[in-house]
Amino acid sequence: MEEQKAVSRDRMILEALLERRMELDEERKRLDTDMAKLRTESDRLAAELLILEEMLGTTKSETRVTFASVAAQAPGPAFPTAASPAAAPVQHVPRRPAAHVKFRKGSVGSLLWPTIVQRHSEVEFGVEEVVALLTELSPETKHSYEAAWRLCNELIERKVLVVTSQSKSGRGFTKRFRIAEAYGGAAVPQEPKKEQGIGLLDG
Repeated sequence: MEEQKAVSRDRMILEALLERRMELDEERKRLDTDMAKLRTESDRLAAELLILEEMLGTTKSETRVTFASVAAQAPGPAFPTAASPAAAPVQHVPRRPAAHVKFRKGSVGSLLWPTIVQRHSEVEFGVEEVVALLTELSPETKHSYEAAWRLCNELIERKVLVVTSQSKSGRGFTKRFRIAEAYGGAAVPQEPKKEQGIGLLDG
């Protein structure tokens, strides 16, 4: 009799444990499903946020041209005048080594920045080139376009990249960049100014 009671008690304990395990497994599956939905929504919001940041970052107030401003800039009568002193030479900002740009270890920036400096220090480039580098160096990276835009926007904010041109495209705005001279980029060539002669006989 006692043996039967012990067997019945063990069976009840085992059934209770099995039921609890099933409950925990179902709860885990439900949480995994919720987490997958949250990750998908987070990725969608991150992509939308990047587009908004890009649009806000490229919006600049244009200088309005008025009659008064044009009149103020108009040259006066062409009378002989004394030569003005030569302008002081432009002093360039001292260059910093490319290694001065720090990134978190294991981030997209730490992976791509050395190659960007190596391949694009003398030429302009865009997000497409950065996406190609990311695909080449880290093909397992997901959402490579968003990751490349995030890196470019970060470098623009840190004044490491300079926006040279921008145009509207199907994805919003297409930008072209160059590495700032202070961070190893090539100096932007300055067009020589045409010297104006003085005196009545100058053409």
